[in-house]
Amino acid sequence: QFSEINGFIGREEGPITVELPAGLHRIRAIRGFLWKPVEQEIRIAAGETADATLAFTEQPGRSGWHGQWKAGDHHLHMFFHGHTKYPLMTIPDVCHIAQAEGLDYISLQAEMAWVKQNVENNPDYVYDDLICEVAHEITTDFWGHVNYINVKHIPNLPAPLALWPVNFTFREEVEKYGGFLIYTHPFGHMTDENTAERLADQKIGLIARELPIDLLLGQQTMVDMLSSEGIYDLQYKMKLLERLWNLGFRFGVGGSSDCYVDQGVITPGGFRTYVNTEKNDFDSIAQAYRDAHTFATNGPLLDLTVNNQGPGREIRLDSPRVVSVRATAHSWWGLDRLEIVNNGNVVFYRDSPQEIAIGLNHTLSIEESGWIYASVWGPPSDELCNTLSNTQFAMTSPIWITVADRPQEIHQENVEFFRDWLHAVEKALPGYRERLTAAGEFGSEDYLRQCEDQAREFI
Repeated sequence: QFSEINGFIGREEGPITVELPAGLHRIRAIRGFLWKPVEQEIRIAAGETADATLAFTEQPGRSGWHGQWKAGDHHLHMFFHGHTKYPLMTIPDVCHIAQAEGLDYISLQAEMAWVKQNVENNPDYVYDDLICEVAHEITTDFWGHVNYINVKHIPNLPAPLALWPVNFTFREEVEKYGGFLIYTHPFGHMTDENTAERLADQKIGLIARELPIDLLLGQQTMVDMLSSEGIYDLQYKMKLLERLWNLGFRFGVGGSSDCYVDQGVITPGGFRTYVNTEKNDFDSIAQAYRDAHTFATNGPLLDLTVNNQGPGREIRLDSPRVVSVRATAHSWWGLDRLEIVNNGNVVFYRDSPQEIAIGLNHTLSIEESGWIYASVWGPPSDELCNTLSNTQFAMTSPIWITVADRPQEIHQENVEFFRDWLHAVEKALPGYRERLTAAGEFGSEDYLRQCEDQAREFI
């Protein structure tokens, strides 16, 4: 990526030639998060050509990040409506760029015509070791955007997607064919203080208003902790997910870039999901998403085990006892802090003076059912080319612990929080329906009132 023009180097065969002023230059190359970045100094004389060959040779020593961990970006777009720098970009171009960013799979959110053209294929494209599918982002602004992965079927449901049908209906349909829906850029600028206000404001779109409803009705999903809404609200998002986990719901976390590749501004996989699966195919990836065998990252690699079981697994104890907790993190751009969280409380942590690798190895006394996850922070780096990045961050999905077959203790404050959430969503319905009616594009007034009634019953 040329920093001066903020764009991609072309997909030529053989050496790439770049014109530079005479003098001493440093060339640096990056290939995802596993390979150590490489650089070389080279002196160029006026009117002459100098050669440089940069070879990636070093990866982290821990074997757990190789093999069964696959890196992917399930939320990419090839074009946006304007601002394009690359109007002739093709899907093989996107695959080439994604592979250079160290990705194993991508789900390209495309126009419905492309989805229909490719829906019988899975994957739709194979580019060396990388697989690509043409998928579709379901953009219900009121209920929250969801990404579709493992596309084998297009639901035959009424349009437009405004108040009805809801994401629950789509998920019911795509699950029959092995598909999976992920809540992406779910929470925007929400805080504890303004949650109810923003949920009730029908003018605010994108928020995953429907997330707790889907979970209450027994559906499985995944939530993007890292997405195009940036990482300025990480603490709120982590607390919100902890509230849901503390109510006994089980789901994992992911990351995706929402990158418009034609604009050359950010790179595919700047935010990404690592998924633990033996096979790099979309059936296996979707199932691993469903089982929460994942971690989300914008740079650090993160590994967590409890009694040798990884994210998404369940550990069953016949009585309260001690478990072994191990976490390892690595980043070529340095790390600051590694934490282990149990039922919302930080039980272990280690601060680091920007080391590239840190770890924790402890025993923990488990008295009640719950969950454990790990998170890690590091200093920012412009090289990582992701949206609004002011820190490095990675977070695992939880490992679930059940003690003596007892469910997790439910705290009234979390019940009240999501009761208020549902009341706020219901409060937004009339204003949103009136807005759709005024637009005159989404059906008759009677039809929209019927949609509002269905939505209210759903809530």
